[in-house]
Amino acid sequence: MHWFGKRRGGPLTELGRLSAHPDPSVREELVWALAGWSTPGVAELLDHLADDPDFDVREAVEAGVESWEE
Repeated sequence: MHWFGKRRGGPLTELGRLSAHPDPSVREELVWALAGWSTPGVAELLDHLADDPDFDVREAVEAGVESWEE
């Protein structure tokens, strides 16, 4: 996931499937990987992950959104 985070866009359809991964650490890493992507659909995926049952995933979305807005 780390290398996807260094890009400005990518295969959102393929990576988006990870938003349903049973391991919350995978979903959290997905949030950080999508940081700064301009690919259409990223905002909607992050909105979905903002309601994740795991606190760390929700916190990552919140922190990520704040850092992207700066």
